Amino acid sequence: FIGPLAGTRHWDAERRNFRDHAGKLNEVLLEQVSRRRSAGDAAIHGVHGFDLLGPDELDGLADAVHPNDVGFARLAERLTPRVEAALGSTT
Repeated sequence: FIGPLAGTRHWDAERRNFRDHAGKLNEVLLEQVSRRRSAGDAAIHGVHGFDLLGPDELDGLADAVHPNDVGFARLAERLTPRVEAALGSTT
């Protein structure tokens, strides 16, 4: 294990930095999706990662960053309807 210890002030600062960085990265990616869709690419879709599993849903995160079994279940539950909508399916 290399990095800050979970639950320490340093870890909390690192988690906030990660949340800020991930949030900004999500916004940049979604802007690119929007540009592609505006250019006529109807096959591209995007979803903000925090809409699938937020950084404050710690019971769904193994280490405050990566999903655990609870987190993966939430991801699947929240992503499935979006994929179905993108594919035009209601199953």
